Amino acid sequence: MLTKGRMKLICILMLICIDFSFSNCTNENKPPEMLRESALRLKNEMENLDRIPLREREILSDKDSGIYKGIIDYKQRAEYIKKHREMWEEIFLVLDETIVLIESERWKDDALFWKALGYLTMASNDNTNKSTNNAISSMNDFINIKQEAKIERWTKKQLKNIFWDKIVIHFNKSVSEKKNLDAFFYIGIASLLHKKGDVEKALEEYKKVLVIAKKGFFAQQARGQIELLNRQ
Repeated sequence: MLTKGRMKLICILMLICIDFSFSNCTNENKPPEMLRESALRLKNEMENLDRIPLREREILSDKDSGIYKGIIDYKQRAEYIKKHREMWEEIFLVLDETIVLIESERWKDDALFWKALGYLTMASNDNTNKSTNNAISSMNDFINIKQEAKIERWTKKQLKNIFWDKIVIHFNKSVSEKKNLDAFFYIGIASLLHKKGDVEKALEEYKKVLVIAKKGFFAQQARGQIELLNRQ
């Protein structure tokens, strides 16, 4: 028969175990400090870019139909990146170190994702050869990781307003999250190659999107670009 003192001790030990288990669970859902710091700095830079309005310059118009074609002017965003390039490069250096040193595969996947998305954002705005090459390389690094990889909830929460909620609505539900992100990055690679004037390689990347899924938003985008490039 248990005495009151022994019962009290057992209750205390049970509470300690519960608290310890909760603490371990919470820590597992938090990224390593190196990743957390660099990801939050990159998020801040992406938010700053997002606040800079894009301007559309009219290049052709039909007043009767009201239809016009235009191009987006990224000049202000490019100037921002040029001014803060040292900070961006420092963030990517820390992400590179994190990818090498990190032990958890789940967080390594997220680090590769942050790096790919960051470089794509940079290259899409400043349009330099260095940024473009780094972006293509980083996106391929993410594409080549295991197909079972999933982006952690913490990363999705940080990117909620500037990326995740905007892209997830276009996901094809018939394929995995990883395949959807691969399709997104294939389009990103193709777009950058097209800007460089490498039409043949751009076509190859767009076609990879259709291998993932022949229907859905990304497939529609890829198919439209393939038709456009084939007419050139």
